[in-house]
Parts: sequence; structure tokens; C-alpha cells
Amino acid sequence: MPTNKKSRDRIACLLRLMKENRYPNHTILEKEMRKFDMAGAYTISRKTVQRDVAWLKENYDAPIQYDPSQKGYYLANPYWEKYVPFLEEEEMDAAILGARLAETIFPPSRIRNEIRKGTDALWSRNNGSGDDFMLLAALVSNGSPAKINPEIFQTVFEAWRQHSRLQIRYCRVRDGHVSELLIEPHVLTLFDNVWYIRAKLLRSGEKRLENPEFLNFALARILGAILSEGHFEPDRKEIDRVNSGHLFDIPHIAEVKLKVSKQALRYAAEYMPVADCRQNPDGTCTLTLKDIEAYRVSHFILMSGGDAVILSPVELIRNTLDMAEKYIARQHETQNVSDEQV
Repeated sequence: MPTNKKSRDRIACLLRLMKENRYPNHTILEKEMRKFDMAGAYTISRKTVQRDVAWLKENYDAPIQYDPSQKGYYLANPYWEKYVPFLEEEEMDAAILGARLAETIFPPSRIRNEIRKGTDALWSRNNGSGDDFMLLAALVSNGSPAKINPEIFQTVFEAWRQHSRLQIRYCRVRDGHVSELLIEPHVLTLFDNVWYIRAKLLRSGEKRLENPEFLNFALARILGAILSEGHFEPDRKEIDRVNSGHLFDIPHIAEVKLKVSKQALRYAAEYMPVADCRQNPDGTCTLTLKDIEAYRVSHFILMSGGDAVILSPVELIRNTLDMAEKYIARQHETQNVSDEQV
């Protein structure tokens, strides 16, 4: 087993990328490791990765194969879990926190139980104490409020993990219409604390689509799920799309400036990408936000109750005012009251 920390980090990263269906090679592996350690002297050759793969096969019977079309490695058996590295103290804390977080955000299902068992095994393998474990566990909060049927989640998870087609009964959010769909679940992801699959829609009812398209489906709106015959290769383009934060086609704004009160600042600093904060003479602050969804800013402004206003860009100011005016008009229509009565 590699005793050098750099080697252990490299092998752990290699395995993670394969489990995420990202088909790592020496170029992808080097790029990924630099994300977490910009100062690290990571120069990974093709032969280095080949040696790591050979070592995993020899010592752990790792079912690793090379895909020429993807120019990278993958796990032929996605359930393989034999390799458990020894970790240093700070790495152990991070691993346990990640596992405990995963345990809390996953709905009740067999996979959640497996995560729990894996967490316990990782902890005992690395000689952690029970008291330390409880301290780390207490740091993790509850997961998604959207309730998902445990059996449905497990079925969807297995289809995604095994690259199998899936038949689902799906309730459309806008009108409650239920459709029988055949899909390929290419990406399983958590967005704004809600589970989604980005899947290729192959058939709706009895109609098979001539040009299948990728759509997003909320797991909480899946009423039934059955594994179907048919295997697919994960679409790298769609995986990259979700990994880059573009699950939905939501407009992003490169830079937004807000003027906020001290009370509104607390929320903004925790939930939005604040790049700069400058205090004004009147006690307010001017915030600069970078690369943020337009709707997220508008919602923040409307929820702030007047404690925050948009300084720029002008188009976002107009759109947010339109939202506020539309709400006022609809509220008056519903209650049939005048402005004076409100």
C-alpha cells in the first residue's frame, strides 16, 4: 500500500473520478488534484496512472477498465468498494464529515444505510474514538425537505449507478398531469436542497421520441420507478454541464451591486457570492456579487422587506420591480381590496 501521502491522495482522487463516471486519465487526474492544492507539485504521467491502476488491480482486485472512446478509466463494477485508505487526522475529519453529510441528505433508503456502514468502517479502520465521531456528527444538519419515497429513490439511484434505463410515472408540476416515461438517468444531483436527475427522455406514453432530449426531473415528483432493459453510456457533456453549476438554463449575471442594511447583510453574506463589501457613512453596506442567478437576487430583494435595494445592473432593477408590481396586482385581485385598505 502506498505510504507516501501524495500517492495516497492521487489514488483516492483516481477512484473518486471513476465512481463519478468522469473517465479519468493522467491529464484529468492532474487537473482535478490541482483544484484542491494549487501549490502542489502535481505532474502526473500516463505511466504513473497505469502503475496506480495495476497496483489497485493486483492488491484489491479493482475492476478497472480503459475506455478508448472516452480516453479514460472506469469501474466495470460500479459497486466495488474494497479500497479503504488510511487517513491522516485532518483527512479523517473531512472524510467523516462528508460521509455524515451524505447520510443526512439522502432520503431513507438502502443506500443511506450503506453510507452509514461505510462511515463506521472508515472510522474504525482509522482508529477514531467514539467521542470524536459524535462531535463531528453533531455538526451535520438535516437534509432536503422534499420527501421522496425510499423505494423510488433506491431504484433511481441503482439505475443511475448501473447506467440502466428507467421507467417512471412522473407528475408534472404545472398541472399535475401524470405521464409514463422511459428515460436514461445520466446525472443524479442535489440542487437547492432538492434531488434531481438529468435524464434523456426516450419515450412518453406509447410515443417513442425520434430525437430524444435531456430534461430535468425532480425525484419528489416521481410516483413510481422500475428498472428497464437497456444500457447506456453516461454523456460526458451533460455531466460537465451539471458539475459546472448549470443544471437549469438559469440566467447568470456577471456582477451585481446591492445596498443593504446590517440586518440584510447577515443573510447576504451567508447565502450569496459576496466578492466585496464596503461600509457606507449611513451605516448601510454596498455589496458586489459575482456570477449569480438573476432570480436569486430578486428573491432576496423581495424577502428583505426594504432592507436591500439593487444599484446595478439596470435590467435586474426593472425585472425585480416587475415582479413586485405583479405580486401587488395579483394580491389586490385575490382579496379585492384597495391600496388604502392594504
